[in-house]
Amino acid sequence: MGRGIRPNPLVFDATALTALFDAYPPVWALWRTADQDLGSIGVPALAIVEAGTLVKAHASAWDSILWSKSLTVLPLSERAAVEISAWPGAYGARHALWEARALDCPLVTRQTELYAPGQTDIQAV
Repeated sequence: MGRGIRPNPLVFDATALTALFDAYPPVWALWRTADQDLGSIGVPALAIVEAGTLVKAHASAWDSILWSKSLTVLPLSERAAVEISAWPGAYGARHALWEARALDCPLVTRQTELYAPGQTDIQAV
């Protein structure tokens, strides 16, 4: 898969991350499945920024999520930054979409309306 992502990846956007903080069952189940070595989760750096703004969690609250062996933080590359700068929408959603396309994997979201139909494989939770 490259970039530190293990097989069967999913990309979580900011809405999925905030749902993880709320222990929302469908998102929690995906995270636990990946944490049992049955998949992996990519989290775009800009989705972390966006989710952090929403949940207002202290930095230490992120530790149990971000240090999971099943999770890989996906930095914003120069190529991605240039490409998504022209896209509409929130930066976290743009970065999540770019990463899901680059990794050819589903994008997990609680707000499907953030993405136009056909942009990528969307997994609504």
